[in-house]
Amino acid sequence: MSKWRTFKAVVLNMPDDEIPGIKERLQGKKQQTTAAKAPVTEQSADSWDSLLEPSSPTPATSPSEEEETLWQAVAPAATASPWKKLVRWSAIGLILLFCWIGFRAAVFGFDTETNVEIPLEAIYPSQAAEAVAEGFTPAFLTLKEGQEAARAEAMAPYYSGGVAEAKLGWDGKGHQEASNVRVIKVDPIDAERSRVTVQANVTSYDGDKEQGTKPVALELAVKVTDEGAAVYGTPAYVGLQSPPEVAVSEEVNQDSALAADTRADIEAFFTSYAEQTNLSSITAPGSTVTGLGGIVSEPKVTSWKVEGGDSDTRKGWAVVEYSSNGAKLTQFYQVKLVKVSGGESAKWQILEIKGSES
Repeated sequence: MSKWRTFKAVVLNMPDDEIPGIKERLQGKKQQTTAAKAPVTEQSADSWDSLLEPSSPTPATSPSEEEETLWQAVAPAATASPWKKLVRWSAIGLILLFCWIGFRAAVFGFDTETNVEIPLEAIYPSQAAEAVAEGFTPAFLTLKEGQEAARAEAMAPYYSGGVAEAKLGWDGKGHQEASNVRVIKVDPIDAERSRVTVQANVTSYDGDKEQGTKPVALELAVKVTDEGAAVYGTPAYVGLQSPPEVAVSEEVNQDSALAADTRADIEAFFTSYAEQTNLSSITAPGSTVTGLGGIVSEPKVTSWKVEGGDSDTRKGWAVVEYSSNGAKLTQFYQVKLVKVSGGESAKWQILEIKGSES
């Protein structure tokens, strides 16, 4: 009889045709204990003599006999159903799985690293690349015959190795000057290299006579390391893309009556807005609006609209015409109106103001 069959029957309580389970063994013990008890017989009151007579000693039971009685084999119970077997083996499988996980964690530890792919644009040092590109571009685009050495000296602080060729793609002829340089795009290649597109205004000359100014775009190769940033290779002209078309905001429901009621207050506000800086006396409580302080004059509100609704906070749109150095300037604003109550009266005041597309 194998130890495994005995373990299954006694510990796991799995039915076996020859080895009784723990339940059957306990039932056998109970039956033996009950059978071992001697019945109590009543003695009549007259049988005093029998009580005085010494009774014959009960034969003692040896430990081996008790053990044999305790583990007396009984008939095995009916075989468990397939469903119970499935549940039992599933439980055993889960226990073994948890043991394996615990063992693996104790030996190798848990893998807490999470591989998250971060876009290259998010980690590339764009500011350093932009700075070196903006410094190099005007030196590269400014050309004047006979000043090759000055051009090379101007490019050197931004070029790879601190030394730039005197001509670097230029034949040494002609005359042009670059100004108003700004980066419009940075395209990272890897963690260090990128292609930077820079826009500049280039003014051409015929001798010393200015011929006109036009915008150009230049693409440069830039490398950024822990030691710094530098342009390398020879830059090239690229085409300027047209600005994207932006749709104008849709018209909203308007409150014509409120616009008419607040028109005089809005005109007074823009008069103060053009002339002063501190507007706390005419704006809503909590407002941080600061005026223009006289950089423009003669403000004229040419259009005023207020959105409809029942809220005590509304949006408004104003078109204002200013005078500035002999010119007329038309400006578009969006304001936030709040209803400020005082006693039994209420008044609409401006809380915020910002530019608007139309």
